[in-house]
Amino acid sequence: MDVMHEGIRTVSGIHFIEVDDTYDVKTNEDQLIYLIYIDKEGRNREDISSILKFIRMFAWLYRICLLDIDGKNEVGFLIYCDENERDEMTSMMEWIAKTHTGWTVIEYTGDNLRIIGIRIANNMFHEKKLILQGEILD
Repeated sequence: MDVMHEGIRTVSGIHFIEVDDTYDVKTNEDQLIYLIYIDKEGRNREDISSILKFIRMFAWLYRICLLDIDGKNEVGFLIYCDENERDEMTSMMEWIAKTHTGWTVIEYTGDNLRIIGIRIANNMFHEKKLILQGEILD
């Protein structure tokens, strides 16, 4: 990991801006948020892109974040759903946890893992592309 500017990091080719402990990922109180990240050793960029392809295949709203897990920086994916999608999303996340054993899937409450960064776009055109693909950006 290398620091490009103060407060900006690059991990696995993705640019993140550092956030403080008060950062709130919820935009709406009735939203359900799941967090998917890789928990196996020897992870690489292809593992991250496989999760991203999977998320885009189902056209879920998502946000890429940087997590602090046991002192290591890891890339995670926050998946958002509304109240009316709750049952379907819960069963889908249970299926993902069973079939993809290298991926950890948890319901994100804000207390279980610390988010230390959120993804930023490289430029204005990259931002438009990410938004069209379903990523939530600030």
